Order: sequence, then structure tokens, then C-alpha cells
Amino acid sequence: MENRAHEVGVRVEKIGLRSDLDLFSILKLWSLIIRQKADALILTRGRDYWLGGLAGRLAKILLIVGRLGLVRRLERRVKNRLILERFLDRLVVNAQAIREGLRCFGNLKVDVLYNGIKVEDYPGGDGKKVRRELGVGEDTPLIGSIGRLTGQKGMDIFLQTCRVLSRRFPQAKFLIVGEGPMVDELKAQARGLGERVIFTGFRPDIPDILAALDVVVISSRNEGVPNLLLEAMAARRPIVTTSVAGISEAVRDGQEALLVEGLNSHQLAERVSRILQEPQLGRGLGERAYLKAERDFSLDLIIKRWEDYLQNEC
Repeated sequence: MENRAHEVGVRVEKIGLRSDLDLFSILKLWSLIIRQKADALILTRGRDYWLGGLAGRLAKILLIVGRLGLVRRLERRVKNRLILERFLDRLVVNAQAIREGLRCFGNLKVDVLYNGIKVEDYPGGDGKKVRRELGVGEDTPLIGSIGRLTGQKGMDIFLQTCRVLSRRFPQAKFLIVGEGPMVDELKAQARGLGERVIFTGFRPDIPDILAALDVVVISSRNEGVPNLLLEAMAARRPIVTTSVAGISEAVRDGQEALLVEGLNSHQLAERVSRILQEPQLGRGLGERAYLKAERDFSLDLIIKRWEDYLQNEC
């Protein structure tokens, strides 16, 4: 992230927020706000809310905005109430479902701004290159998922889905792209499938990876509107996904994706099977998903919404 920021000319200044009582970091952030004459402070994580909120209030900044991208059931503890009802002026979430979970904080002003994607970066991916690199034939069904290897992303559910699919499509292979704390556990779970499951680790060439896949599976337990969903839409890939939280706000079942209620690996496998057996269905889903991404989630559109939002609130 830091390297990417430098590439596009964004200045980066690191402030380590080590604990909830990190007074040194509060003072550093307060000093930075004063020096930069900042009008708005956007905070993205729990400790940021606490320490950044304190620094922002001390600096008397015009606007403090928190961001939240997952459904969370927050208790009305003193610390949470102080952060959400005193330190933050607004909270921006990326799904209506997340806002619904925060109704217990009556004084909290919550707004929905969806994530965006640079749609034009995705349609030209080189899937053939990726298949050659991984030793996957052009005619071999390749089903994949991309994301951090955590329980929230549900990669264990994806592997259960792969096990069902492996019996129906003996030639199919399965791709897991990403890193995370569950990697060893997931590799152990995948042993019964042998070399049919490929773990790539982190990959920067996501448009190429997506172009190589016949179906993208999202098996998350909890999401707002995940980046993988938008990336797969922009790449015109057929998507099979759990319908958790914001996903069902972004795509419609049978229109831009095939959705599954709950965390049912057999139903996920059934939807993937339909796409593999009906290529025309997959092409239609991918095309409609691309058009929706272009219309509703383009990066330029979302940036404009953020600019208008911050200008109106400041």
C-alpha cells in the first residue's frame, strides 16, 4: 500500500498506534493535523477510531469520519459509545446491512458509500499466461477464490465446495489466491484433493488470475461489498457467492451472479455446476455483472461521491 501511494504521488507518514493509551502517537497525529491544516480525518480501524478520534478532537478538526466494511454487532459499552457518539462525526459503511447493525447507537450518523473499482483495468487480463504458469490446460475447468486466508473469508467452505465438485468434474482444478493465518490449516484440509488444489499465495496480477478462471466463488461468512466481487464483475467472470450482508445489495441472483443463502457448500457446488454445464449462462452473468460494475461501482463515480460527501459535511 505504501509503495502504491508513492507511485501515485501521495505522501505517506507512518504513525504506529501501539495501544489504546499511546499518548505519543496521539500527539504525533495531533501535530500532523495542525501542520497540514487538515479539514477532515478518515479513520478505518477500531484503534484508529479511539486514538485518531482523540487527536482530531484535540486539534478541533472540522470532520472526523470512521469507515467500517463488515457487519459488526457492537455492544453499547462505554468505550464504543464514546467513540461512535462523541469522537466520530459520521461513520461511512459500504453496505446498508452494516448500517442496520448499528441502530443501537442512536446518536451515530451512518452513511452508505459503496466501494469502487477501476473497471477498465480488468477486461484485458491474460488468463492463458496464468494457466501455462500453473500447468492448467486451456480446456480444464478452473474454479477459484481470492482473498485473505481467514475464517471471515470462508476459504474452508470453498474447499468443502471443491470436494463436492471434484466428484462431479474429475478434470477440474481449484485455485486459492491469497495469504493469511489459516494457510496451514487450509492446506491440510486440501490434502485429500491432491494436486487439484493450487495455493498461489499473494499475487499482484489479479486481472490475469480472474481471466484464467471459469467461475469465481465467494464463500465469505461476513462481508460488506467485497473487492473480489467488484473485481470479478469488472472482469466479466461468472460469480457464485454466499448472499451475506452487502453482497445481495450489489448483485441480484440470476442476473449478475448466482447467490446461495447461508454457508452451504453443496448449494455452492450446485451453482458452480450449472455454470460449467451451461456456458451461455456464465457468459450472460458475466456480461450483466460488467455492465453493473461500470454503471454503479466505477472508481471515478465513487471518488466523486466521496468528494461531494466530504465537501457537504465540512
